[in-house]
Amino acid sequence: MIQIATSLKTIPLMNVNEGINLDNSNKNTITGNTANNNTTDGILLTNNSSSNKIIGNTINGNGEDGIFLNAVSNENDVFVNRAFGNGVLPFFDIENLGTNNFKGNKCDTSNQPNICN
Repeated sequence: MIQIATSLKTIPLMNVNEGINLDNSNKNTITGNTANNNTTDGILLTNNSSSNKIIGNTINGNGEDGIFLNAVSNENDVFVNRAFGNGVLPFFDIENLGTNNFKGNKCDTSNQPNICN
């Protein structure tokens, strides 16, 4: 689990609880990573993790959500990610509970409209 970082780029992560976990962490960039086959979430933002950029990642086959942004993680940019085959209901390829920005993501399931293209 990675909790506080400035930039994570091109790291393959698999077979851990969460691939990438930002907890109360702001203004980070997560780009070009692969987070596959983790026990829970591929990329997880919790506890006021805001103003982060999640761009161009591949997130597949995780036990719960591919990308999960909790209700107090807001103003994050989630752009051009690919997330498929993550969890089963009540989990999604991308689940957003906060107020975040989404553009160009490829996925099959999300908890809100217009997250997957």
